[in-house]
Amino acid sequence: MRPIAVSTLAVTVLLAAATPAVATAPTAPREPSLTGSVRLKTTTEAELDFTIDARGVDQAARGTFRIRHKEGGEEASFTGEVDCLQVGGQVAVMTGRVTWASDPRMPLGVRIGLTVHDQGRHDRLGASWQLAHMGDLPPCTGMAPMSETASGNFTVRG
Repeated sequence: MRPIAVSTLAVTVLLAAATPAVATAPTAPREPSLTGSVRLKTTTEAELDFTIDARGVDQAARGTFRIRHKEGGEEASFTGEVDCLQVGGQVAVMTGRVTWASDPRMPLGVRIGLTVHDQGRHDRLGASWQLAHMGDLPPCTGMAPMSETASGNFTVRG
C-alpha cells in the first residue's frame, strides 16, 4: 500500500507543477477626473450650460471646458483649457484659461474657476468667472458650489 501512496503523491506534485499560474495584471490607479455636462437652475429664463472634461492632478491636469449663457435673446459662450484640477471626495475644483469667447467682454487668457459637488443627479456648481475683472485667479481656486443643476450630470472621480 505504501507504493500507491507515494505514486499518488508524485502524480499530485507533477500536476501541480504543470498547472500554469494565472497571472493578474496590476490595475493602474485611477486618474482623478471631473467630467460631464449640466444646465443650472435659474430664477429667470436664462440657460446656463457647463461642459467639463478635466483629468489629472494639480497643475499637471489637462482637458477642456465650455460655458454657454443664453438670456433675453442674447447668447454668449466661451471655451477654455484646464490648467489645474483637485479632487477631494465628491468635490472637484478646476481652473482653466479662456481660449475662445463669442463675447468680447470675456477676455481671452483669463483664468476661471469651477467647483463641482457630485451628488448623483443633483449636483451643485460654483463658478468664479464673475471675479475675472478683479485680476487673475490662482490655480485650483473656486467658489463654493451653491448653484443647483436642473439637468445633466457631473462625475467626480478621485
